[in-house]
This record gives sequence, C-alpha cells and structure tokens, in this order.
Amino acid sequence: MLFYLGLVVAAVGFFTDKADNIPGALNILVPSYVRAKDGLETLQETGSLVPGQRGFSELEALFWHQVEAKGVRYQLIFQQVQKFERKTAMLQFNEAHAGVEMVPVDVQLPSGLVGWNLSGLREATEGLKRSSLLGFSMLIFLLGIAATIAGKLLEDRHKRPNKTPKSPNLADLPD
Repeated sequence: MLFYLGLVVAAVGFFTDKADNIPGALNILVPSYVRAKDGLETLQETGSLVPGQRGFSELEALFWHQVEAKGVRYQLIFQQVQKFERKTAMLQFNEAHAGVEMVPVDVQLPSGLVGWNLSGLREATEGLKRSSLLGFSMLIFLLGIAATIAGKLLEDRHKRPNKTPKSPNLADLPD
C-alpha cells in the first residue's frame, strides 16, 4: 500500500509545476505569487498601488530583491516604498527590437523616484512562481520516491520466508 501511495505522491510532485491549469492550486501552493499578480493587475487598471492594497508587499519585496541584485541597496537603506505608479506606455527603439512597447513604473521612495517597468515587474512575479513551484514539486516528488522505496522494502521483507529453524518439540521425538 505504501508503495502505491508513494507512486501517487511522486506523480503529484511531477505534475505540480502544471498548477496553472488546476483551478485554485496556485492559491494553495504559491499564495505570494497570486497576491503579487493581483497587485500587478491593480497597478495596470488603476495606475497606482499603495501600501495596504493586495499585492503591494509582495511587489515591494520583489523591488528590494532587484535593488539588492543590482548592488545599490546601501544607497536606499532605511527607505520604504510609498507607492508604485504606472506611467503612459511608450515605444522603445533599440538595435535588437524596433518599436517595443514599454510601460514605465515609478517606485516612489521618500528620497525620490526609482524607475522600473511593468514588464520587469511581471518577469520578477513569474520568477517568484517558477522558483516556488519548482521547490514544491521537487520536495513532493522526492517524498513520493522515498515512500515508494520504503513501501517496496517493507513488502519484500514481509514476503520473504522465515528461514529460522523451528525448535523440535520433545513430544514429536521417537522414544
């Protein structure tokens, strides 16, 4: 029984990264991604996102992670994000792409504004989902494999004949 349960758990772990297609699964597996995505939608629809709105703290954490990755966190120490504000979309021209739409986002801090863009926020949010789902799926898959191996070992141990010799009964011996 443990063997088959392990196989089922391993299969669930294998398919966990497909949680986008299962209604409600993302709410359970990666609630921070769902809140960040809701924050992005609010930012897109209303043009701003402020503390207290759903997804603000998740987007703020992604912003600080990005700031640390660029090595400028020390310049913004002791500051808090006050607001995310979406600006009007514009076309960006560069050597690789002609006329790529870019939606600037200003991150308002007490000391001023820091420029970002909506696609960068979306990319960071998707990265949050990918890393979390990968970790969950690996953990569940490995637990399933471990349960499968343990179940197989237990089944084999119970199926093995007992090879210990029986002690003779004195009543069965000839006189």
